[in-house]
Amino acid sequence: GLHEWRGFFSSEGAPELDPGYHGFTEADLAKTFDVNFPGLGAGSSLKDILGALKRTYANKLGFEYFHIQDLKKVEWIRARVEDPGFVPTSREKLLEIYTALTQVDAFEAFLTTKYKTTKRFGCDGGEAAIVGIDAAIAKAVGLGVTDVVVGMPHRGRLNMLTNVVGKPLVQMFAEFKGTHYDFDGLMDVMESADWAFAGDVKYHLGTSNVRQFPSGKSATVTLEANPSHLETVNTVTLGRTRAKQFYAGNTEEEKSNIMAVLFHGDASFSGQGVCYETMQLAQVQEFGTGGTIHVIINNQ
Repeated sequence: GLHEWRGFFSSEGAPELDPGYHGFTEADLAKTFDVNFPGLGAGSSLKDILGALKRTYANKLGFEYFHIQDLKKVEWIRARVEDPGFVPTSREKLLEIYTALTQVDAFEAFLTTKYKTTKRFGCDGGEAAIVGIDAAIAKAVGLGVTDVVVGMPHRGRLNMLTNVVGKPLVQMFAEFKGTHYDFDGLMDVMESADWAFAGDVKYHLGTSNVRQFPSGKSATVTLEANPSHLETVNTVTLGRTRAKQFYAGNTEEEKSNIMAVLFHGDASFSGQGVCYETMQLAQVQEFGTGGTIHVIINNQ
């Protein structure tokens, strides 16, 4: 009945969100209306309309974007998120997301159990960011991106190396055990010797790998090495991206198929000058990369 909807829409101080406020009763639930809303159209019943509104505006995800001053950008986001189909509901897609989250979580759980005393900066609390950027990179590669350059701080880096860049687990665990200099033994297991061995701590290291994606296309994914001054990697990442674009004859930025991704802690993004200094270069001739995907994480 209509009372089912009241809990979803009515709230203290906003009675107009209750369908009853507008004069609707139980008898109206089967009435049809012509509406212009994603997934609905001519002849939609009031029950279907309320269901679509609930899925869109009273679900578990919220989006903050009205602070953006560019109306085109606001409309671009709104057209996507104000759509009941934006959050996937198909069993196949949900299982795919769940599997990816499980891989990220199981990797952290294994390292916690096996290497209790090793400092490794786990991604606990920020697992969704690893799965999310993996999906974003897969989408970009499907659209024609051939190179992805990633810069990130320590937290979540080992998970990123294995689950996104595709670094072999055997190599990762060899580094934990300190046996990664045993070339003969390791090369029996690994197909190539392309994985560089640097003597730095694990959470400073980066690497590069050609990875196959679900679309059938492959791309080179590079994770920059990063010292302890976390945000200094921003300019290095964008410099490498720009250099790759230059050598690929790909400097028409908006048409580039080489993409940069930067991860930030939420406090460092708002508080560290290097973030803004890097952004100032975006429109400077010979420095632009056509845009960067920024992932800002608060793991609390």
